[in-house]
Amino acid sequence: MRNIFAFESQADYIKYEKIIEMFSEKLEKYQKIMVENFELINLPKGIIWTTEDLATTVFSDVPIPAYTNKDLIYMSPDLSSWRKLFIKQLAGRKTL
Repeated sequence: MRNIFAFESQADYIKYEKIIEMFSEKLEKYQKIMVENFELINLPKGIIWTTEDLATTVFSDVPIPAYTNKDLIYMSPDLSSWRKLFIKQLAGRKTL
């Protein structure tokens, strides 16, 4: 699976470079488990690493910064945007 970087600036890429490397290593291990234990055959062609803004306004209008589209996975490595999304989804819900 290929890693494709779609950032509007080099600064954005540099900002997320380390977390992308960490996620990529974990995904390689996960892929190996899926192939060996669950007969994964058809792999995505690649992961497009991008910002939340580009993922949700340019590549798609899906309001979540990670999704699949045909043979590609679009993923924002911005942890703060994920935190905001999860908190927003939990707003108004009672906790145990």
